[in-house]
Amino acid sequence: MASALLCLESSGNLCSVAVTGFDREAYLQSEPGQKHTEVILGMIRGCLTAAGGSREGLQGIAFGSGPGAFTGPVSYTHLRAHETLS
Repeated sequence: MASALLCLESSGNLCSVAVTGFDREAYLQSEPGQKHTEVILGMIRGCLTAAGGSREGLQGIAFGSGPGAFTGPVSYTHLRAHETLS
């Protein structure tokens, strides 16, 4: 069975979340301006639900680290998302 992964990318204008390794693959994308931190956790929950997965079933988190205007705040968001999902 493939590893269950949560994939995050938000170093630019777009905020993207993907989940793979469960019953289905799921992908969401939004263009929230500078409000990535306000939408990303909901997007993560939505992708997990759409994929038929759960946070407990995740085996890893992959994320883009930039370059981009949001790299610092987004890195913090990724860390907070990981803590929230743990």
